[in-house]
Amino acid sequence: MRNFKLNFSKILTIFGTKALGLDISDRSAELVEVRKRGQALTVTAFGRAPLDKGIVARGRIQDPYKLAAIIRKLAAEAKPAPIILERGVQVALPESQTYLHTFSLPRAALGGQENLTTAIRAEVEKTFPFPLEELVWNSVIQSESPEMYQVAAAAATREVVAEWREAMKEAGIAVKFFDLESLATFRALFPRGVMSLTAMVDLGAVTTTISLFNQLGVFYAYSLNEGGEALTAEIAKTLDLGLAAAEERKVLNGLSDRDQNLALLLTKALRPTLDELGKLERYLRSQFHQELAEVVLVGGGSLLPGLVDYFARNLKVPVRRGELTSSLTLSPAISTSLTASNGLYLEAAGLALTPFSLSTPALALPAHF
Repeated sequence: MRNFKLNFSKILTIFGTKALGLDISDRSAELVEVRKRGQALTVTAFGRAPLDKGIVARGRIQDPYKLAAIIRKLAAEAKPAPIILERGVQVALPESQTYLHTFSLPRAALGGQENLTTAIRAEVEKTFPFPLEELVWNSVIQSESPEMYQVAAAAATREVVAEWREAMKEAGIAVKFFDLESLATFRALFPRGVMSLTAMVDLGAVTTTISLFNQLGVFYAYSLNEGGEALTAEIAKTLDLGLAAAEERKVLNGLSDRDQNLALLLTKALRPTLDELGKLERYLRSQFHQELAEVVLVGGGSLLPGLVDYFARNLKVPVRRGELTSSLTLSPAISTSLTASNGLYLEAAGLALTPFSLSTPALALPAHF
């Protein structure tokens, strides 16, 4: 299919001063409303609902009717007042079902700018693990110089896009395009982008995704098939606990000194993520002579006690937990009810920020093809 370009001025005209973001993962759904008042962007309503196993699995929708019912109920029970699901709802495809690739194209090899689209198409066809006719894809030129084009491309299978589009339709949401999870979360953390290399680690229930961003936008992305549920299962098995008791102990104590046995288990389980970040640091030094400026932890797993200190000790770079309030304000009506857990709503807020984005363009994937 042809490249898809997003018209931000048209989106702003359609959505006006309010937009909604809906984040759906394997185990939860979050909904956020953002309003623009003058130059201020404010979260004015939110909601969160758990998803039982069997509704969404590894990013594939297993039961669209149950999911649609949960989304409608989530909107109806949002705080401080119900949210009306309308055409301003932004949705992302799950990281496990999307593909992202950044690459350079030397101008000299192109033989003229008129060959740029063909060259990008050839790179997409060569890189992503499906035939081009089975993909929905998009690309953006992140930068260009007299010598080089820097390009980012994203794709998902037509099957996955159609599956998500129809599930959203069942919930009463007419989706025009799908965003990418990591880009939406980054948008909430850094509405104006970053000037130095920044790693974002999304510790989800089922997967862990490491994304790297620079002043051009997304630079690298990698997913590990391990998440919070695997940590809980390992705790339950090793310490002979039920899953509920293991989860409660994990959330309460994390890597703190008050539970040494648990801390040792978690340290071992988190080692693959730490090793991947270490390899990334070494690669950046050897190939680009650059250092990571910061690591930001997001997702439900980032709330574990002691996790920020653990990563900071081992990586020797500044590490912090991503917070919604670092870039957005909360309306007085929700400020007291959305405090310690506000990081859970980063992706949904970033999706809602799409029409107001001040940083790099979204790699949106069209919902219809």
